[in-house]
Amino acid sequence: MEPRQIIYRFEFSAENTREFIVNIDTNGNAIQKVLSVELPEWTDLSFAKCSHCPLQDFEHAKCPLAVQIVQAIEAFQAVISFDSVCLSVVTEERTITQRTSVQRALSSLMGLLMATSGCPYTDYFKPMALFHLPLASADETVYRASSMYMLAQYYRAKAGQETDVTLGGLKQIYHYMDELNRCMVKRIQGAIKQDAAVNALVLLDFFVKSFSYSFEDELEEFQGLFRPFLNMDAGR
Repeated sequence: MEPRQIIYRFEFSAENTREFIVNIDTNGNAIQKVLSVELPEWTDLSFAKCSHCPLQDFEHAKCPLAVQIVQAIEAFQAVISFDSVCLSVVTEERTITQRTSVQRALSSLMGLLMATSGCPYTDYFKPMALFHLPLASADETVYRASSMYMLAQYYRAKAGQETDVTLGGLKQIYHYMDELNRCMVKRIQGAIKQDAAVNALVLLDFFVKSFSYSFEDELEEFQGLFRPFLNMDAGR
């Protein structure tokens, strides 16, 4: 697979446009560019460190997730979350454009940045980042995350590893993400003037909590779509 480029363009007016380019390598990591500014203190790994972070301060001076989102945070630190913006997300295959709130648009970008940051807890979402769906709904997120997890079980089976078809592991992944989002909100609360970035993370956390508590019910609603698979002969 070739490296993938995803462009997020925020247009507040003809004279006020902000653009973020995310280049993703074949392993699902963002291709890092050298930042032209000194990283702020809140990106230090030891600054409001996540309670469940497995990284050691003596090995990692900076939090990889904080470093990945710092430019987006600083670009929107003076923007109010419910301001309106025209968001365009451009990939090689298509362009998606929608007028929405800054909070929702930034939440979509933050989800992409977090998944490609190299944080051990967000690494699981690299496949979803490579096939990114901007402004995804709750139903779309449940479907995509569950499908991704089951494809992972296929690869585990091929490698002779134990598999999980109950999605218990996926629920655990989202439990860790809930804690990560809570800690990240604390990390950046003191670093911004307005609420857009924090509310974007809160919105992400809302989806995380919704997934954790209701994904099994939502999957039941999808079951009828898979009736042909339930009726087919195995291996046919």
